[in-house]
Amino acid sequence: EPLPSEREEQRWGTSKHFSQIMDDLQAKLVLYTQRMNTYTGTDYSGIEALRRDIKASEAMVKDRLNDVRTAKESVDKAHIQQASSQKEVVGLLERKHSWSAGDLERYMSLIRSEHVNEQAIQTAKDGLAGAERGLEEVRTRLEKKERQQYHEEQIWSDTIRRNSTWVTIGLMGLNIALLLSNVAIIEPRRRRRLVREIKAALAEQTEIQLSNTATGAEEVSATVETTASDSVETPNAVSAPDIAGIEQVLDELP
Repeated sequence: EPLPSEREEQRWGTSKHFSQIMDDLQAKLVLYTQRMNTYTGTDYSGIEALRRDIKASEAMVKDRLNDVRTAKESVDKAHIQQASSQKEVVGLLERKHSWSAGDLERYMSLIRSEHVNEQAIQTAKDGLAGAERGLEEVRTRLEKKERQQYHEEQIWSDTIRRNSTWVTIGLMGLNIALLLSNVAIIEPRRRRRLVREIKAALAEQTEIQLSNTATGAEEVSATVETTASDSVETPNAVSAPDIAGIEQVLDELP
């Protein structure tokens, strides 16, 4: 007798083999389905890839919007810095008659920083313009991909409807062919077979009736001969029961 562990190993091996067969079958089924979709033009993988690209482009648009927002904040900060420096310069000029050495040094520092502030503003503006150009490019690319997705989905839907129409027409043709074959081939054969069966049954019934008729005729002949012989031997011995028996036999004949 095999041990439980041996039976368990056999079951495990069978289950593992069956799982391997099912995995291979599923992989082949997916491959054949992909080939069929490619052949019929109903493959949706290209549109799925395009949709993933659109999602990536949408994420890029969000990033570019953040860059534009950051660039605008940089421009605003540069303007605020320039305005603050100019305000401080104006304040120093208003009390120019009471400057100290520190005020003079501060004024010279603000004058020197004016050029730096202008450069910072220009740099921030350039960064903002670059961020806006990048945003515009990404948006244009996104709009182009969205239009392409809409166009491809329309073509895919038209292909699905066209294939469905052809499948429906094929099924209708198959049904018509089956109906015509039933009318032209199956029904005549079934009718001929039914006629043969009916003829065979009638022939068998006729043979049975003929056999019964022959048997009844033999019985009548025998009865008549017996009656005749009895009449010869005893002319007056024919009685009513014998005649009744003959009539009964004749009535039983078909």
